[in-house]
Amino acid sequence: MRLAQTITSRTNPKVKELLELKNSKEYLFVEGYRIIDEILNANITPEQVICTPEAESNPITLKAFSKMYNITSMNSQVFKKFSETEAPQGLAAFFKKPSYNINELLQKSGKKSVFLLLHEVQDPGNLGTIFRTARAAGVSGIIITKKSVSVANSKVVRSSMGTVFSVPFTENVELVEAISYLKNKSISIAATDAKNGENVFTSEYKLPVCFVFGSEAHGLPAEVIKKADVNIQIPILAQIESLNLSVSAAILMYDAVKRFSLYRK
Repeated sequence: MRLAQTITSRTNPKVKELLELKNSKEYLFVEGYRIIDEILNANITPEQVICTPEAESNPITLKAFSKMYNITSMNSQVFKKFSETEAPQGLAAFFKKPSYNINELLQKSGKKSVFLLLHEVQDPGNLGTIFRTARAAGVSGIIITKKSVSVANSKVVRSSMGTVFSVPFTENVELVEAISYLKNKSISIAATDAKNGENVFTSEYKLPVCFVFGSEAHGLPAEVIKKADVNIQIPILAQIESLNLSVSAAILMYDAVKRFSLYRK
């Protein structure tokens, strides 16, 4: 399939329109064959697709063509104005950003649910990787506080491999308010405390549970540690200061999977 016209000028009005869409907080910009294919396979339809003439015959591009009509062809020089990679593949798409609130997350969950509450997480790679692991572990929802990196950050979307579309989340919440709300809904609060927490593998908590993680640099405020039902830490057997946040989150998620037999045979 060949599109009728290819944009060759960066000053084309359509380019300006699409750049505004990319900068909008209501849409997520996704670039690359593999991640777009993952999202399309989840039956999520893009709002707009952009591609170079060289990418038009790629099977994943053709799959995107089959799902929608808002497709813009542009030469490689114009495409680079949108691309955030050193070697653009020539295919990108704009997807409507999912939107939930805490109440909606809880309504979609059950009695054996696991939630994550992330406080002031700054590294987009960490957040994206947490989303990807959360999807694999069957997490019911992710709650993200103010001053955290936005899920709309393209690095978050890339490192999540598109799972930001399949794991319900809510952003810009107040930490203490979120914890109070969850406790009122009979959800156990398990806060991470690297200094004084119990060994996670010998600690006790019940479902539904929300694991609470602090920022990479500062951890959790003392008032949150006091409000938790249980404070936990991952044992470190050798002399290192701490584990990567996304690694820590993965360990706790899969501790819950194993502990409560949440895996599906």
